[in-house]
Amino acid sequence: MMKKKIYFVNGALGSGKTTLINQLILSGKLGKLFIIENEFSSLSIDNMCLHLDPKQIKTLAGECICCADPESLQKELGALVDSKYENIIIESSGVTSLNQLLSKVISNQSLSENFSIGGCVFLIDSLGIDRTNVNDLELANFVIVTKYDELKNLQDVE
Repeated sequence: MMKKKIYFVNGALGSGKTTLINQLILSGKLGKLFIIENEFSSLSIDNMCLHLDPKQIKTLAGECICCADPESLQKELGALVDSKYENIIIESSGVTSLNQLLSKVISNQSLSENFSIGGCVFLIDSLGIDRTNVNDLELANFVIVTKYDELKNLQDVE
């Protein structure tokens, strides 16, 4: 059995994570896709913005996915092992530590036998660059700077 791939999309609140995921959904390049969406608040808004059947989205709300009990994430991923989905995107909350999140997946033997890491994308909001977790940048396969077109001049970055 081929391992399913997990893609991590991380970045500060408002950096464009949901917009990027919608672009990936609409491109169709990730095949049969399932989204695990983490909301730090108990109210989930992003899942209503995704262009995907609600049955293909699971929201883990009211906690930060990296700090919470690992069983909730492991349970959700475990339920996908025998599913039709080829790829899983985990959209973390704006405060998630990518290092801790990756550790939860890699350290679990059952998950590491059934899933592989497809990639880690980190989005940086050029208008809010001071909110970036620099440690997560080292783990990212791709770093995308968003809202660059909204900068009036380079002094806005300071």
